[in-house]
Amino acid sequence: ALCATTAAVYMSLLGKEGIKEVALLSMERAGEASTAITNIDGYEPYFGRAFLREFPVRTPVPASEIVRTMTDRGILPGIDAGRWYKGMDDCLIVAATEKRTGEEITNLAAGLKEVAARGVLSGM
Repeated sequence: ALCATTAAVYMSLLGKEGIKEVALLSMERAGEASTAITNIDGYEPYFGRAFLREFPVRTPVPASEIVRTMTDRGILPGIDAGRWYKGMDDCLIVAATEKRTGEEITNLAAGLKEVAARGVLSGM
């Protein structure tokens, strides 16, 4: 009940235009994150479909390794889809909202690039 009340207050304070602005900004941030991530060698869209805030990314190393490594650094990169779906161990579900900054997106992409490079090197 408290979450519903909080959401109702938040939306009433934003108003109709504010909600629209938040949705558009969330979509913009998610697009920026998707572009930054898929520009890294080894990362690509998992399905290649339109999205709003969340998007799946095919990863060059197991998504569970990415989540574990980056969480240890204080960055939550997304959710390992393989945790719930058999055969999707290389799928990271990433979300970006209006609260994410360009710097945070850059840090996420840099971390993903480093994890992938290390993963490829350790597999040699």
